Amino acid sequence: MEGREFDTRLFLNIFPDYETFKKWYKSLPLSSGDNDCPLEKTFALIKYEYDDCHVAFSVEGFKQHFAIDLYSYYREFEGTTKRIDQLMSLTDEDVSIDGINVMNMAQIPEEESSTDVETVNFITSQQKSKMIKGKTQIAREQLSNQRAYTVQKFLKRFAHLFIKIISPSYTFVVEEDDEE
Repeated sequence: MEGREFDTRLFLNIFPDYETFKKWYKSLPLSSGDNDCPLEKTFALIKYEYDDCHVAFSVEGFKQHFAIDLYSYYREFEGTTKRIDQLMSLTDEDVSIDGINVMNMAQIPEEESSTDVETVNFITSQQKSKMIKGKTQIAREQLSNQRAYTVQKFLKRFAHLFIKIISPSYTFVVEEDDEE
């Protein structure tokens, strides 16, 4: 088996910090101004996932592919996570459902009564209850799962930009024969 050596760069060598990344992204023709740049939180997620990964292209090729993927997906990701954060901060009062339930109970009188009389009232008792249902806990659990799915889906969109370098699983060792 022939071994080849490739000169690869790590993500952390290309973008060591957010300021370097931000300067690079804003210089792209894809960027439409000062406000059009992924947030530091978005960059940090990508950095934490791929910091020690080798890029699958030359540095310039990697930057071009990375720019296209960022441009395509970061707004959707940041919008979704912002909406999830807003929903996670709701309280029971914000998401409660008010409802009033009125139940009338009537008894049939023993004596027949004429319905021509306007004062006929067959209701003997009335129950009234107000229900308020808080759904915050269920919503938070669902949103927590949605956040995990959204983050992992976003990070997987960049996986094709990196390669795995596998070290040999065994170290070649030569054993000498024991002399008796």
